[in-house]
Amino acid sequence: MILALAATLAIVVQDHTALRAAPRSSAAEMTALWQGDVVEIRGERAEYLKVYEYRRERGGYVMREAVRPIGTTEADAPELLAVLRFLRESPGSEALGISYGAAYLRAVPPRALTAEPFDAIARMAERLADAASGNPRSQADVAAHLEVVEQFGIRMRSFERNGRMQVCYDGELFRRALSTARASAEERAHAALGLTRPDCIDPNLGPVLRASLDEQRRELLDGIDDQDSSAVTRARLRARRAGVWASIAFEQARRGEAPGTAGQRALAEVVAVNPNDLGDDRRAEYMEAVLRVGAIRWAAVTPVSQTGPLVLRTAPGDPGQTCIALEAARRQGVEPLVRRCTYGIVWMASIQAIAQG
Repeated sequence: MILALAATLAIVVQDHTALRAAPRSSAAEMTALWQGDVVEIRGERAEYLKVYEYRRERGGYVMREAVRPIGTTEADAPELLAVLRFLRESPGSEALGISYGAAYLRAVPPRALTAEPFDAIARMAERLADAASGNPRSQADVAAHLEVVEQFGIRMRSFERNGRMQVCYDGELFRRALSTARASAEERAHAALGLTRPDCIDPNLGPVLRASLDEQRRELLDGIDDQDSSAVTRARLRARRAGVWASIAFEQARRGEAPGTAGQRALAEVVAVNPNDLGDDRRAEYMEAVLRVGAIRWAAVTPVSQTGPLVLRTAPGDPGQTCIALEAARRQGVEPLVRRCTYGIVWMASIQAIAQG
């Protein structure tokens, strides 16, 4: 939920802005403010503004050039939206953009509200989370920016993945964008992609909860009409659908259910992706989809009948195991020639028999 902003406000536009005890450069620095911090203006003296910063509940003086006064009335909404549109595509300015977005949501009348500010703020929050997960930007700056946006109700989730912390936006404003009647096809697609990221799934999630989550992801992605989306967004949606259907096929096979339909859908979606539409920055999404679909490719194939002198049969082993036995076709009931057990998925469609036996 975006926090409502008070009147007579200014937004800090420079990182490491000193909040000083007196209106002069030699005065003691009480704390540093960061871009996106919101302060209330309570007076001015020479080149300094007397302000009160609510996040730390502290007053002081800042240089006039380090902040931009804003209004939060209906008349101010167009100007705030223009700044929001500029900042939403400016990497490194996410905290500042989210702050302007919060001001716009305070100013815009309900009748004029669209999905655009929700989409813009959510995408900047997602980008900030990616920076916190290992982007080469200064980690001190990222940590400070995360604290700044928290005052506007932007929440992050974090968990360990492959030996490092993964930070993810919780997606509340993506959901708000989806529920807005006037959301464009592109905004709905952005929301669906933001809510179905595979790298934002907790790796410690159990198989039952993971299967339920994948079904939710499938339903969300299938509900997006990508015909009016840009080429890059359409390719991203298809790659994401392919990965989700591949996960569903794997889960069905693990439960002993027929994974054919899910496997065929995964193959169809990944084949429909034009990698050239993604460019270099998004090519990794396509490669991940290819790997996920490749791992379950046999789910889309119907097992052929075994007619040779040797046959492979499966049987349950210990709990969670599947055992494969190589037997002579004409000597059923005797000890198999070879027997191996595995906790993995056995794809019987991958059997290839040599004609000579």
